[in-house]
Amino acid sequence: MSDGIWDDKHLKAVLRLPRYPLMLIEQEPWYTWVENHGGLRAVHDYLSDCSLPPHEQELLALILRHPGASVQFYCERLCISRRTYANYLNSLCTTLLLQLNAWSMSMVRVAETSAYHGNIPAPVTALIGAEEALAAVLSLLHEPAVRCVTLTGPGGVGKTRLALEVAHQVQAHFVDGVYLIALDAISDPALLSATIIRVLNLQPKGAEPPLEALKAYLRTRRLLLVLDNLEHLSGIGSMVTVLLQAAPGLKILSTSREMLNISGEYCFMVAPLPVPDSQAAITPEALQAFPAVRLFVERARAARQGFSLTAENAATLVEILRRLDGLPLAIELAAARIRTYSPEQLLAQLEENLAVLHYPHQDRPVRHRSLWSVIEWSYRLLSSQHKTLFRRLAVFDHSWDLKAAQAVCECDNIQQGLEELVGKSLIQPVSSRKDVRFYMLNTLRECALEQLHATGEAETIGRSHAWYYLLQAEIAETTLGKANHLAWADWLHYEHGNLQTASRWMLDHTESVMALRLVGAIWRFWQVQGVLTEGRYWLSRALAASAGVVDTFKLKALWGAGWLAENQSDIPAATAYFENGLSLAQQLQEPRWIALLQTGMGQVRRAQQRYAEARQLFESSLEIFTTIEDREEIAWSLDQLSRLALEQQDLYRARQYAESSLALFRELQHHWGMSHALDHLGDVVWNQDQYDLAVAFFEEALQQSAILQSRWLTAWTLCKLTSVRLAQGELVKARAALTESLRLHLEVENTLGIVACLGRVAILTAAQNAWFDAVQFCAATQTLHRNLNLPPLTTIFARGMSRALDEARIQLESVVFDEAWTYGQSLTLPQAIERARHWLSIEL
Repeated sequence: MSDGIWDDKHLKAVLRLPRYPLMLIEQEPWYTWVENHGGLRAVHDYLSDCSLPPHEQELLALILRHPGASVQFYCERLCISRRTYANYLNSLCTTLLLQLNAWSMSMVRVAETSAYHGNIPAPVTALIGAEEALAAVLSLLHEPAVRCVTLTGPGGVGKTRLALEVAHQVQAHFVDGVYLIALDAISDPALLSATIIRVLNLQPKGAEPPLEALKAYLRTRRLLLVLDNLEHLSGIGSMVTVLLQAAPGLKILSTSREMLNISGEYCFMVAPLPVPDSQAAITPEALQAFPAVRLFVERARAARQGFSLTAENAATLVEILRRLDGLPLAIELAAARIRTYSPEQLLAQLEENLAVLHYPHQDRPVRHRSLWSVIEWSYRLLSSQHKTLFRRLAVFDHSWDLKAAQAVCECDNIQQGLEELVGKSLIQPVSSRKDVRFYMLNTLRECALEQLHATGEAETIGRSHAWYYLLQAEIAETTLGKANHLAWADWLHYEHGNLQTASRWMLDHTESVMALRLVGAIWRFWQVQGVLTEGRYWLSRALAASAGVVDTFKLKALWGAGWLAENQSDIPAATAYFENGLSLAQQLQEPRWIALLQTGMGQVRRAQQRYAEARQLFESSLEIFTTIEDREEIAWSLDQLSRLALEQQDLYRARQYAESSLALFRELQHHWGMSHALDHLGDVVWNQDQYDLAVAFFEEALQQSAILQSRWLTAWTLCKLTSVRLAQGELVKARAALTESLRLHLEVENTLGIVACLGRVAILTAAQNAWFDAVQFCAATQTLHRNLNLPPLTTIFARGMSRALDEARIQLESVVFDEAWTYGQSLTLPQAIERARHWLSIEL
């Protein structure tokens, strides 16, 4: 692309001068040029560093600090006339045009924030023997036309390790992140989208299908997804195609034993490590050139200090490696045996076992059969006790801790057994926030599961696993919102795969009541953490499997399903769940459940603005909770009545209810409840223009939310705090709160919250006299709010935007105002978000 693309009009669009909208550079070739040079912020930084006369430097700094401001504003700030301003601007633009058109790609600077987005773990061991493969895959990914690369090869050849090294090295090239999506814990293809959404920390809006939410999120982002271990998921190729077609900035790196067979896929076969030929010169010096030798020696040295490659053991090592066919996993397993075997003994064992061990999968490649034999050989060398432990550990999905192993595996000396298996490279330790956890590689787990089924233990151990996680989940339920909430939230995070496995076992074995108990115990953690789509999936499956069940466990599942549907604005589904639950509760004559489900129905009616019905339901529930002396639910009912009164602008009652709710939650030390009550109390006093008190309530609400790490509620509280700071004239604090609020709302994909943030950007830009931008953001907010069918804007928020628009009409000529309004109406949600991010990045 030519570097000389810049002219006066498009430069002024970069500078965000009035009457030069940003859409001018959202077209080609300017859009790609800006992206290739690091984005608009990087371009602004580059221009700021240009050598300019002092008066031009001062003018440029003012324009970049206050984009879209009027000529009068700039003249008043610089104390110059309009004519002088015009002269300065012409001279400035002439210089900047020369600088922009001379800027080569070699001058692109890394953004100031060097932290990479994503979840790629840093390598803990060197990648041995795959340097050429690494370079080849990196070269492929750097080609603009290459969107999908699949690493194929047999199990144990090192596909995942290579993919992680590639991902680690390309992080700087994907501004929106590089994410590992581990699919070995997923057996149901229906959970693919939900799994990716969970890793990306997204929250679909309303009843939006997960795939559509993914497409919407990825559409404007430059991002790499590493899909690891996907060969067992049928139909994933079509989903990959859909994502690639929806998101031009997306690239996918996958690992599989076979190709995806989709259009545009580049397949890279990961080959085993080269091993020395038996006829080659076998000297330690010559063997060092072979990566298979280097890998064996390094891992053997880790198992036995002082081990080295010598002239005496060189020939033996060559024979060992030839029998292992250069498979890295097989080499590591064999090298771990050096702790107790000499190389000669190890070779003898390999020769004996590889010849006689039965290999159960004749359809797999010869190299993979060698790997399987090494795994089975490693298994045979274990003591009877450790064999039992190894195969029973295969019931765990992805990872486990010592306590879980002790409860599920029913073996003696579990801790010593785990240490023994770690020493033999059959399981791996991994640190968590609290305790050491362990995991088993997928290839090893496959072999261990086969042994578990062969011994007839699979049914018993599967049931033990399911019961353990059910009982632990029911303990976790009692901690929700309280002092030890976070510890159990961490537990749920680490045990995510095991909870899925337990749920699947229950459903596959028609243990419908167990399944209802499990999902009923953890749905509120899903709610706090914003894992709504996946939570609804498991609740719906448990409910579908329990058509004939009539008990309180089903009530709890219906209650949870209703609330998660309401949280996603799926009002029809929420209504159906709450109504079915209420009917069942009345049939069972369960007063507490009648009240809980009535509260859910009240929330639905409030969202529908059917306020009289909502009040009747809330008050009826409050009466029941008072009768049965359920203090926590009394507090929640008062909180609901406070929100209802606030929406009806009955501020006196709203404050009374909120204060009563807060007092009860404080007595109960219920942090989740306190954060809600404080947030709503801040709402009330903000509406009463008591700004200092509102700040105090909102800041305490943020403290309580931080205890629970609730991004969803934190985002909303910061959004409201922004408005109060603006009302106080605290623009720097307002911008900081709004920046963080927008970031969190984007993380959880809360569309209503995102649009609310856009409206506050409008008010912030008006406070900075950037009237053109203020009008654009007001127009975008109102148009998006209407088109997305979002709940009504609060009265006080709507008043703030109206005041900003009224002042903008005074400050701008009518033709300029209309231009800004029309352009704001045309913005899509991603475009409006990008514009807001840019505005919030400018220093005040």
